Amino acid sequence: MVDKLRQLLDQGCSRHLCPGAALAVVEPDGEPLLLTAGRFTYAETAPCVGVDSLFDLASLTKVLVTTTLVAQLYEQGRLDLDAPWEFLPSRPTPRDLLAHCSGFPPTYPLWKLPPGTDWLTLLKPEAEPRTASMYSD
Repeated sequence: MVDKLRQLLDQGCSRHLCPGAALAVVEPDGEPLLLTAGRFTYAETAPCVGVDSLFDLASLTKVLVTTTLVAQLYEQGRLDLDAPWEFLPSRPTPRDLLAHCSGFPPTYPLWKLPPGTDWLTLLKPEAEPRTASMYSD
């Protein structure tokens, strides 16, 4: 199996499906299998992808992390998707936030705020919940 996975990664890179890739296979009772192939860009001088490489997952965080955690909390009865969040002034629901219709704009320059800033109090919606769709990474 390891050889086949390595071959698939190498083929994907050589066919220019992507410049590089990293794969982790984790079984409940075993050591993780970590495989890499290619480089960070198609340039021959680009660094190779390694098992310690960091990637910007952007929109994938919603699918890989947020959706998984929300589903687990919902299954456990710890999250009501339709309960308004009282700590935000416009009181959007988790469902509003997940559907990108909370009324909040797509980006805030949070990186410009000093550490420790209570940035939730600074969020100002541009529309009432469920009246506009604004996608954000």
